[in-house]
Amino acid sequence: MINALVYDANLKYAHFLRGFLKGFACVNKVEINETPAASFVQSRKMDVDIAVWGFSAKKPDEIEYFSRLLEERAFVQFVCLVNLNQSDLAEKLLSEGAVAVALKTMEPWRLQSLFNTFLAGVAEENPQHLDYSPISVTDRESEIFFQVALGYRNHEISKRFNLADETIRSHIKAVNRKLKAKGREQSVAQGFRYKVLY
Repeated sequence: MINALVYDANLKYAHFLRGFLKGFACVNKVEINETPAASFVQSRKMDVDIAVWGFSAKKPDEIEYFSRLLEERAFVQFVCLVNLNQSDLAEKLLSEGAVAVALKTMEPWRLQSLFNTFLAGVAEENPQHLDYSPISVTDRESEIFFQVALGYRNHEISKRFNLADETIRSHIKAVNRKLKAKGREQSVAQGFRYKVLY
């Protein structure tokens, strides 16, 4: 069972995240906090498996506490949530050590898709999935596969990249072969294990 820590300055959104996470059978306990400092203190009082943090580029102290938590609790998996217009922040968080970044504006079903595969990996009894050797994919395969991980369908991805549906299917099949995966859910789970997704 997974224990989760949730922080977002918007307490209404933090409550939404807690309710959302409690909907997963593998989640045991979810604590929410109103400030980054409170999250930092709370993380020392409970066994935390994942931390879900909402970030604002206007509040640098959030990044500072996030970095400190990463240093102290390297085994905690961090999923970070950013606003749609904060792509630079998303890249910074990934480079700092977040395992996934989602947009706060995502529809619940897209978040559901992302967390389904992510939580399945965290809940596994064998922690070695975090130490698998990376698999090499092309830049285009990586871009398309990231869209798959976010829950977009093939025709939606083809519109985003202005590519034919068949081209998108071909890239996804290529990634699935490399990951030895059958189906989207398994491929995304494998993507985290083999460091195709971060």
